[in-house]
Amino acid sequence: MYLKYRYKKRERDLSGTNNEVTLPTFSHQLRYRLNYSASKMFSLRTTLDYNHFSIQGKTASHGYLASQMVSYQLPCFPLRMEVQGSYFSTDDYDSRVYAAEKGLLYTFFTPSFQGHGVRCSAHLRYDLNTHWMFIAKFGETIYSDRDEIGSGNDLIRGNKKADVQMQLRVKF
Repeated sequence: MYLKYRYKKRERDLSGTNNEVTLPTFSHQLRYRLNYSASKMFSLRTTLDYNHFSIQGKTASHGYLASQMVSYQLPCFPLRMEVQGSYFSTDDYDSRVYAAEKGLLYTFFTPSFQGHGVRCSAHLRYDLNTHWMFIAKFGETIYSDRDEIGSGNDLIRGNKKADVQMQLRVKF
């Protein structure tokens, strides 16, 4: 279990002043994480995040994230499964939250979230033998505060965004 607090004070240009006026910004981040392993086959990880962002003289914004991960290794079959669910709620981009997820081999995935919604992901790893390994990851983010995600060529009409990743490793 751990508890982490982070404080940052920076300067930011005030929009519309041609970079002539800067105001101090204050960022507070609090994270609580609890890891539990019943055995080598089963583990849980709970994460709670809170972000508080303010600019001098303006209303502060807040961001929350609650995430639960369950990992299980089948006892007599070389398959490991990891499922993660996250709920997020933020006021704006400045109070965005991050949720670290297991990715493919030699990669990591830490998406940022702003707005209101949920993210669910599943990660499967199958080790056939010492030469063959297959990993598949599926994730979906569902926003409850918008009907479009992104802009321009990346525009998604709807409030759901899904991603699929697969990797096959062959050792010689």
